[in-house]
Amino acid sequence: IIGENETITAPRVLLYNLSADISMGVRLRKILEEQGIEAVDVSTSQLGETLGYLAGMDGYEANPNPYTGSGSNTEFMVMANFSEAQLDRFLDAMTQNGIRIDHKAVTTAYNVDYEFHQLIDDIKEEHETFQALITLNQLVKDAEKLTEEQYGQEARWEQFQEALAAANQVLTSEEPTLEELQKADADLRGPYLALTKMTELSGNAVITLTPQEDGTYTLEASLPGADKDSKLTYQWNSG
Repeated sequence: IIGENETITAPRVLLYNLSADISMGVRLRKILEEQGIEAVDVSTSQLGETLGYLAGMDGYEANPNPYTGSGSNTEFMVMANFSEAQLDRFLDAMTQNGIRIDHKAVTTAYNVDYEFHQLIDDIKEEHETFQALITLNQLVKDAEKLTEEQYGQEARWEQFQEALAAANQVLTSEEPTLEELQKADADLRGPYLALTKMTELSGNAVITLTPQEDGTYTLEASLPGADKDSKLTYQWNSG
């Protein structure tokens, strides 16, 4: 029941770096149109506006101070004024259409006073911290497979053991920071690669799809500059 002086703010999605000129932007807007949700493109000049203002909430006015920052290259989406049912329906449609946006948020009583660029920075750091946590956890799992029987006589074994213990301590600590995770990763990765005689490469993998007679495709990945006789394990960062 809505009171006489109460208003309902319609749901809208605030989009940054998700223009209608890219495939994901087109598919995203199609879902929004089908569900009757307004799409609002946020320009770099509007990054100093509050979420409340951009979401069309009562009581919020434009920021009189112009945004002077350099902007961000992060694709970002904010879902504003959604009911729980609307949010579930929208996210389900995104999943069904293969749309993944790593940096996204919903408006809450705690963030509507944030300037848009502040929320981007916060969510981006949270995402990077989570990815760093996953990466360090996998490195620790791989490192724990190395045995003293096989590597104990190597020059960097003691350094490796100390770095492994420190990494485990960071992983089990309460809310480790991005800097702590990155340092633990770097301290452990060096001796781990030295002991295993592996070389870590990074770059843009070339994906080749070859059609087969049965109608399927064979997918091959290669990394320019890598030794063709080397066995490569690929890790993609989709962020």
